[in-house]
Amino acid sequence: MYYSHLSLYMPTDKKGHITQDCWRPSYSESGEIPTPEGWQQIVEHVNAFYAKTNREDIVRHNENLQAEHIAMNERRPAKEPIQNKSGWIYIIRAGEHYKIGRAQKPIDRYSQIATLPPWPTEVVHTFEVEDYCLIEKDLHDLFANKRTNGEWFTLTEEDVTWLKTL
Repeated sequence: MYYSHLSLYMPTDKKGHITQDCWRPSYSESGEIPTPEGWQQIVEHVNAFYAKTNREDIVRHNENLQAEHIAMNERRPAKEPIQNKSGWIYIIRAGEHYKIGRAQKPIDRYSQIATLPPWPTEVVHTFEVEDYCLIEKDLHDLFANKRTNGEWFTLTEEDVTWLKTL
């Protein structure tokens, strides 16, 4: 038996609320978007799951999962903060979205990211900096109001032009 992982790409705010009425399903392994028939099968399976599972069981499951994650993080040794470590900032475009990220080896990182979004990707810009963790955080903060999900942003042409000057 094989298992596929289905992802839904949706712009959300920090609380997880959908902020725009535009989303696309994608199989994470391949980046393929399901056909309408494939999507109908997924919906049927989801409906069957919810028909036989009560809300209390779902809430209990999610609470237990959250407690496990908290316990796991408490057991994990604290990492030393990375400070003043040089590296690369990269800007990748996928459809109308841009990823602002950091990497020690941007080419390796790009090859990891290239298959995730359901759209073709392209490297828009990379630049080397002294403190890549801080610079990435500053850029994320600068464009926080344009965040669609995680490190993905909906940027204007002016934003991209400015980023290319860095």
